[in-house]
Amino acid sequence: MKKADCIKVEEALTSRVYDLILNEETANEERALLIEFKNKVAKNGDFERAEIDLASQLRRLAMVRLKHKEKLSSGVGKLYMEISTTGMFKKNLGWGLIAMSFMYHG
Repeated sequence: MKKADCIKVEEALTSRVYDLILNEETANEERALLIEFKNKVAKNGDFERAEIDLASQLRRLAMVRLKHKEKLSSGVGKLYMEISTTGMFKKNLGWGLIAMSFMYHG
């Protein structure tokens, strides 16, 4: 993906996060995680790392809620599904490339 395209994707995701922070349906726990994501991106600029961390934290929150027969708010749930599949693809692609390098150089 070109750098300009990456910037557009990051801006769109950041805009969605801002909207979810302001959304009344977003639970306080979810809002805190979204604010933490926003602050991490603003502080160190490592968008991808912050995105992966957010997906991980939302996964933990979803598991806790599932235990209590609850779920993430609709908007945050949709956001989680998008960022978790993107992050997992990148993570698994990286592991796959590492494994391939061992197979061909080992």
